[in-house]
Amino acid sequence: MKHFWKVSILFILVVIFSWVAATPAQNVQIKITGGGSSFQALLYESWFEQYSRLNPTVDLSYQVIGSVAGIDRFLNQAIDFAGSDRLINVKERQRSPLRREVIQIPIVGRMMVLAYNLPGIENLRLSRSSYCAIVTGQIRNWSARRIAQDNPNIRLPNLPITFVFRADGSLTTLVMSQHLEKACPNWSSGVGLTVRWIRGIGARGGEGTSAAIEQKPGAIGYFDYNIARVFNLPSATLQNQAGQFVAPSVAAAAIALQSVEKDLSATTIDPPETGAYPIVVPTYFMLYERYDDPAKAEALKQFVQWALQDGRTIAEKLNYVPLPDKVVEQVLKTLGVNP
Repeated sequence: MKHFWKVSILFILVVIFSWVAATPAQNVQIKITGGGSSFQALLYESWFEQYSRLNPTVDLSYQVIGSVAGIDRFLNQAIDFAGSDRLINVKERQRSPLRREVIQIPIVGRMMVLAYNLPGIENLRLSRSSYCAIVTGQIRNWSARRIAQDNPNIRLPNLPITFVFRADGSLTTLVMSQHLEKACPNWSSGVGLTVRWIRGIGARGGEGTSAAIEQKPGAIGYFDYNIARVFNLPSATLQNQAGQFVAPSVAAAAIALQSVEKDLSATTIDPPETGAYPIVVPTYFMLYERYDDPAKAEALKQFVQWALQDGRTIAEKLNYVPLPDKVVEQVLKTLGVNP
């Protein structure tokens, strides 16, 4: 009898061991770590939360350390992917110890707006000539003839213009200065995370810039579209390269990103397309062409596909700019994923 029980217990253990060994994919957690852009952070947080419900065996995490630090950690293989507001530059790649190939794909668009404080005025229009003149200090009052011509149906106040800029190093300043260099013939302050503004007042961070605008009637400053929506600040309708006045919207920004279809590294800082909002840039998701763990590589590709397709409604709700369908197709082809 004792022999029978021993045999039975041994048989049960063998069956259990065989079942566990035969079904590892149901129990193994694929851990994927990323880091980088603070602009993308809220979107990744929302995407990860939803994706983990649908795919509980994939554990995605993201460290908000800024694009520069994210690229550095990615090139040193300290994280599995990076989120960035710009592409890796030549110097970063040359000094990197990384020997495997890198894939850089657009993941979501970033739109910059000019938010303002003019009591009672909600639909301000600014031609390229006017907003260039504001940032260079050539126009200093809202009653200026040039602005009045942009807004024939609005009675503009006799009020000094206070331009509010980011005093701290910021990628919002980089994007804004890139656009101004291309759109404004008299722009002479260069391009960078910080630039020498001709006039105005400096503020630190998005909250500081928002507070400075809210506290000063006549103020105007630059923001990410999704941040301006959070602070409920009105944003100017701007004239694009095609000569049209276009209000900031996800749809108008998506038009600006259409040119990325032909070249996933293309700039869209002053798009020529009809109906395009004028200050839009793609932001990027960076991953390795090859991973030591094939399951991790496949999980990352599947996440990107889900994010660009099923996750676009989440991006829109958070006032990010989803990529146009044709661009999504090119991204998925680059990753070797069937659309």
